[in-house]
Amino acid sequence: MAALTTLANATVRYDSHEALAGVSLEIARAAITVVVGHNGSGKSTLLGVLAGTTPLTSGSLEWHDFDASPGRIAFVPQHARLPEAFPMTVGAAVAMGRWAERARTGIRLSRRAHADGRRSSDAQHVREAIEQLGLGPLRGRLLGELSGGQRQRTLIAQGIAQDTELLLLDEPTAGVDAESNERIATCLAALAARGRTIVVASHDAHEISAADAVITLRDGRRMDEEPTPSVGLRRALRH
Repeated sequence: MAALTTLANATVRYDSHEALAGVSLEIARAAITVVVGHNGSGKSTLLGVLAGTTPLTSGSLEWHDFDASPGRIAFVPQHARLPEAFPMTVGAAVAMGRWAERARTGIRLSRRAHADGRRSSDAQHVREAIEQLGLGPLRGRLLGELSGGQRQRTLIAQGIAQDTELLLLDEPTAGVDAESNERIATCLAALAARGRTIVVASHDAHEISAADAVITLRDGRRMDEEPTPSVGLRRALRH
């Protein structure tokens, strides 16, 4: 597979602590790469580097035929929060995913588009993201009425609605129910099969059954990389 990006000897240092220590890797284009490791292993730091929110202390990050300018990368962080007390619907929350694109192009979302995403030029992206995560029946439901798994699916749908080539997800299935876990894995497999590049940070690589490659971090250092045996779902979706 062709590489979307290459990290060479990437180091991120906070005072005397190295969150990443000389990590080198390639992220394959149109594939799912899972970064595994325990808390403090450097997973979130690596995603931050890829997202452009965490600067390197040393080393290099090179993009290959990809525009990594603001708004071109969708990032769903581990501790993202939806305003549950605010009277916002699932549809409106997912439509917020189009804000980055609108900010990049300088085009404003209409008030109605903010409300539910149905009457803007972004409607198709919002609708598809909602359908892919099985949120159609919940579109008009308030965020405060959702279960934890439903809220997580809404956050991921918001990221998918950005329609970027690169999607970064930090612990997307942590603490979710079995139904949400399965829907998320199936959705990510379908996105990668259609050409999206997805990088997922996780404690357990088996949470994402459609992974093409696994990168293991420990104490900020890369330990290994190998293809996972569970690529059957991706292959099935391609045929």
